[in-house]
Amino acid sequence: MTRILEIVLEGADARLGIVPATDVAKLFTSVESAIARASGHVLGTRVKGTGRRRQVIAAASRLRLRGYREGSLVHILEIPDPPIDEASLLLGGASLGELGVDFALDVLTERRKNIPDVAEAWLSLADNLAVGQRYDAIRLERPNGTNRLSTRIDAGVRERLRKSVAEYKAAAIGPNALRGTLYEADFERDTAHLRTPTGDVVSVSFGDELSDEIYGVLRSSTELRGVVTYDPESSRALTITVAEVSPGEQLNLGFDESAFWRTHTASELAEQQGVRAIGDLSSLYIQTTDEETEAFLEALGVEA
Repeated sequence: MTRILEIVLEGADARLGIVPATDVAKLFTSVESAIARASGHVLGTRVKGTGRRRQVIAAASRLRLRGYREGSLVHILEIPDPPIDEASLLLGGASLGELGVDFALDVLTERRKNIPDVAEAWLSLADNLAVGQRYDAIRLERPNGTNRLSTRIDAGVRERLRKSVAEYKAAAIGPNALRGTLYEADFERDTAHLRTPTGDVVSVSFGDELSDEIYGVLRSSTELRGVVTYDPESSRALTITVAEVSPGEQLNLGFDESAFWRTHTASELAEQQGVRAIGDLSSLYIQTTDEETEAFLEALGVEA
């Protein structure tokens, strides 16, 4: 794959000598942010919107300026080479930068959906450069072999991104259900904690009327229904205000569960399994030839 990304500013004011240097800086940093978040998805990890990034993510999203073309102002950027490291080995030697760019562009063209953190980075780019007002559009082109992927952020796409991000954030608080093990209940403060099957810890709050039910399901598999608050970036459940408590579903084991606790004598077990009890321990031996014995001892590393 060709490690080039072209970013084109379109509009009457998108010309050398007119475009402010601050707009160019915003353009580069916003695109790098989108690629960094997308690269995190490629690696199966979350990239925070602010703060220091993991070295492999930072290196993959650090674009290098190769040149400009005039007309509509074209920024020619080079995607970093794949480093020789663990992440590249996990990706089969592919460039995380290239995969991150392609992932980010797929979010922009909606080939990948429900990736709100990357969509938010593209929205930030459109807002920072006032697309539809100061500039007509931002076009991103990615040569890929004989193909050339091209996508465009204009006023319509900017509003689509805004609506998508707003809908996701609005849905971050709503009625839902969580399952896990309830523990550390404080019946004076009406709080507890729930450990989910993935190991996440969720803060639980409940009313006095649910105290008995909460007590009855402590340290057992539980389903809590109520209003769940999620982290808008990671989608991880943070808190739940409980409206209903249900014991977790029990597994159907397919046999009488009381049999697990029933004891049997050795004779009873032998009879159930259709075997004959051994009366003479001297009959428990294995007959081998000399060659078999030597081979066995050699495999154990013991001299005969």
